[in-house]
Amino acid sequence: MFARAAHELSPPEDLRDRTMSVLRDEWDEPPVQPAPRWTTPRRLAVAATVVAIGVATLALAWGLRQDSRADRYEIVAAKYERFLEALGGRSVRVGILDPQGEQQLEGSVVLYDSNVGQSWVLVLVRAPGLEGEAGVTLSSASGTTIDMHALSFDEGGEASTWLVTGSNLEPFDTVTVWQPRGHVLAQAHVGPA
Repeated sequence: MFARAAHELSPPEDLRDRTMSVLRDEWDEPPVQPAPRWTTPRRLAVAATVVAIGVATLALAWGLRQDSRADRYEIVAAKYERFLEALGGRSVRVGILDPQGEQQLEGSVVLYDSNVGQSWVLVLVRAPGLEGEAGVTLSSASGTTIDMHALSFDEGGEASTWLVTGSNLEPFDTVTVWQPRGHVLAQAHVGPA
């Protein structure tokens, strides 16, 4: 009924002009007001004080956080020292295997240096799709090497190997995983835990 009535009646002549006038007023941009100027010395002093208080607050918060972190690291270090003392060890070193080719591979190395002749190395590898065996060599900066037991990959591409020795392993800092054809799959540089 309203739709039919709207078509039957003609709008007043001045309706279009009034509507366009209202729209023009709304489309006009508001005048740009100049930004307040901070020229008075008092305003500058207040701004500088606010900034100084903010910086001091941030510095205090940062200092408290670092102090808290230091406490946590001290607790972790004490646990690490108790672990080494219980086992008669000098250090634990770790490394992450860095893939050297296109084969997807990830893994880690743990090297435990003992004071009582029971040093050991553990190598854990995951390489989806890799089958068969891969060699593992432990080497030092002077060029001395120790060949470890081969990695034997299961159907999921996981493998591990280890070495337990009475020898001093402190000079050894690199673990290399290689295929029997001599192609290097990954390497890890072992550093302090």
